[in-house]
Amino acid sequence: MTSCVHSESSVPGCAGTPRLSSTVSAVLLMAAIVSSMVVVANRLMSTTGEGALLVAWVVLWGVVFVGLAWFAGTARAHLVRLRTGVRAAVERRAAAHADQRFMADARLDPRVFSELTAITTHRQAH
Repeated sequence: MTSCVHSESSVPGCAGTPRLSSTVSAVLLMAAIVSSMVVVANRLMSTTGEGALLVAWVVLWGVVFVGLAWFAGTARAHLVRLRTGVRAAVERRAAAHADQRFMADARLDPRVFSELTAITTHRQAH
């Protein structure tokens, strides 16, 4: 079985399969690094005695917060990109809906509909 997630389009059976983008790869790598740091801190906690449990919890959460602070800039950039993409999609959807309503209203007025038909025909000719 061939995995097409990271493969090139030259691999048989993977033509047309989208590649994993570099930003998604970076986010997955960041999550893996922070997760591994938390696992290491958890292993250290499990080997300590009861007296050092509070210190181990502080170390664990320190590792989590340092990891979050380390990747805050990258995470913020990805969130800004995501927010911009969502806004653009919402605007496109609203514009398409407005166009559909306008066309529905234009069909009721023969003068407007004939002008729109003429414009569409002119654009398709050029």
